[in-house]
Amino acid sequence: MPSTPEQKYLSLIIAGKSASTDKLNTLFEQLKPVNPSFLTGEWVGGHFGLLTVAPDVAQHADWVARKVAWGKVFRADGSVDPFVLLDPGVKVVEAEFCGVVSAAIVSDKIPFIDYFRYVDDDTVAGQSCVGNALLAKFLGIPPFHFFMKKRRSAKL
Repeated sequence: MPSTPEQKYLSLIIAGKSASTDKLNTLFEQLKPVNPSFLTGEWVGGHFGLLTVAPDVAQHADWVARKVAWGKVFRADGSVDPFVLLDPGVKVVEAEFCGVVSAAIVSDKIPFIDYFRYVDDDTVAGQSCVGNALLAKFLGIPPFHFFMKKRRSAKL
């Protein structure tokens, strides 16, 4: 039985099960912060329960089986190459969220922030906050949702 928040988060990913926003939020808030340099490299992953946006990545079991590449490249200079948004104004910074300072990505053009927390050396948990309710509705996503990223080089 998983006992740490990190183990519980990983067990959700491995099981490919959905989880309530409350459960994910509780786990996310218990995870340790990461600094922006930890994220340097290429990451892939998926989202919890976003069936309307991307059926291929909505369930982590599908992601593990198919190695779907929803990802980002974090550069040492703090810039980020997002595969989904294709926004050159995205950068990784340290930001406070729920009283914890951790790595986050922000955009100069699109109102969103993705906050990251440590799960293990190859996995981070994320919470995305879309700052514009109309944009979130247009994209078909909730204003707050959870995701995970795994280093592309890590075994799935």
